[in-house]
Amino acid sequence: MNIKTSIRETIQSDITSLKILYKKAFTDEDLFPLVTELLNDKQNTFMLSALHDGDLVGHIAFTKCHAKPSEIALSLLGPMAVLPLYQGKGIGTDLIKEGFNHLKKSGVEKAIVFGDPNFYGRSGFTIESNIEPAYSIAEEYIPGWQSISFSNTASAVSGKLQVTRPWQRQDLW
Repeated sequence: MNIKTSIRETIQSDITSLKILYKKAFTDEDLFPLVTELLNDKQNTFMLSALHDGDLVGHIAFTKCHAKPSEIALSLLGPMAVLPLYQGKGIGTDLIKEGFNHLKKSGVEKAIVFGDPNFYGRSGFTIESNIEPAYSIAEEYIPGWQSISFSNTASAVSGKLQVTRPWQRQDLW
């Protein structure tokens, strides 16, 4: 059952709520340092927060990237988190859709994500088999790359992923 949330751009004063959100959503992984760096990289990163009754319950980030030698304007989706109590209620999907609206308006041709095809496929993502990650990842995870096109002319993504500084850490891959 979906619940009513409002979605807005993430602001600096959300930092305390983001720390709590990511700690609760990812108990075995510390993504908060990445979120903090991305929040400070406004030139390359766009973030949204979902609020329910005034409380931050979900968050998503989109970061400019490229897959060389391709010249397609790409955006990397991630990280994304929803408080465990609110998972399965459509908040992640709503954040993705609102993010897509912003990306389309800003001229991004495709969004890419590395994650569960069953989840991201519901938002229109399809498998991309020719993306080489910025850092090496285990072979069994390679099929996790997916994309969605925002234009009829965007071709398949092919090449080595070029990411912004916050993403240039091996432990994130």
